[in-house]
Amino acid sequence: MHNSKNRGDAAEALALDFLHRQKLTLICRNFYCRFGEIDLIMDDGRYIIFIEVRYRKDAVISDPAETVDRCKQKKNYSYQPAFSPTTPITLSRA
Repeated sequence: MHNSKNRGDAAEALALDFLHRQKLTLICRNFYCRFGEIDLIMDDGRYIIFIEVRYRKDAVISDPAETVDRCKQKKNYSYQPAFSPTTPITLSRA
């Protein structure tokens, strides 16, 4: 398995653990649609939250939030109409 994929998977697992401790419920992991892939879809009891997990080896170089540019934000908005919690979906992995 590729090393950066391992790091990405580990970062995603850390994020998921943190979000579970914040009382969010996992709906879907690695949701794929024609627009691409979103890492986590979670529910906080009021909202469905679409989460892009970002990993940086050295946080001093850049804040992970700075790596999500306007183009990526616009793409992330595209997932919302593609995802419906009432529609059966096939998960790539859980």
